[in-house]
Order: sequence, then C-alpha cells, then structure tokens
Amino acid sequence: MATHAWLKWAALTGQARVRDFALLSLDRGWKQCWQEPFGMLRRGTFGEIEGVPQLTDQVEMGRACVLGAHLASRAVDLERAEHIGELIETSFVDPKKGCWRTQAAGGRNGKIKNAACDPDENARAALFFCELASVSGHPRWREAAHRVI
Repeated sequence: MATHAWLKWAALTGQARVRDFALLSLDRGWKQCWQEPFGMLRRGTFGEIEGVPQLTDQVEMGRACVLGAHLASRAVDLERAEHIGELIETSFVDPKKGCWRTQAAGGRNGKIKNAACDPDENARAALFFCELASVSGHPRWREAAHRVI
C-alpha cells in the first residue's frame, strides 16, 4: 500500500524523484517477497516466511504494479500485475462460493484449503482486476471482476 501511495503522490506532483523511488520500492518488494508458485509472501526480519499467501498482499502489490505500468510505461510492471492476476484466479478462487479466499494455504493432498471469503478483500480484488483490464486492454480481467461482483 505504501508503494501505491508513493506512486499516487508522484502522479499528483509530477516529481520524477518520487516516481523513481516508488518504482525502486516496487522492484525491491517484488524481488524480496515474490516466490513461485505461491505469490507474494510476508517475510520476517531475517527473510523467513511468516505465513501463507494472503489475498490482500497479492491485490495491493498488483495494484501498485498496475499503477507503475500506467505511470512509467514499464512492461515489467504490467507483466507482474498479470502474473498476480493469474495467481489469484488459480490459487485464491473458491469455485463453490464464487469468491476469492482470504488466503491460499496448500493442504497435504496438494489442493488449496478452504478459507474465508471477506467481502472487503473481494471488493479490493475486483478493483484490482478492473484497473488491470483498463491498463492491459484485456477483457479477461474485467470478466474476473464481474464474476465475483
């Protein structure tokens, strides 16, 4: 959320220094917290994983990537945002309820365990998918938001 705020500040003020700092933060956050095939993971002081992947973390990093792609026209940010979108669609979706789970913890059988579906988090995820559709031009992401809404 902080990186997203820095990017918004850069957009409002037009300061390249603020934008560049936000983009460096975006790159560092990705490098330190992204782990295939799980997505964004919270890490402790010494780099240890602190829990299972959270929908909120995926969504907020995705939104920051979308804004980075929009403001700086960086293809890498759009690729990252779409990668996060694909992860949410495959790992966080609850097909029975038609919503996105708050977390994606794997079970012993390799399937994702059931988790709660929080309306606030789902609304933020829908916002992310709408923003991603707007920047990428792919209707797939708008359809993902529409399904959960």
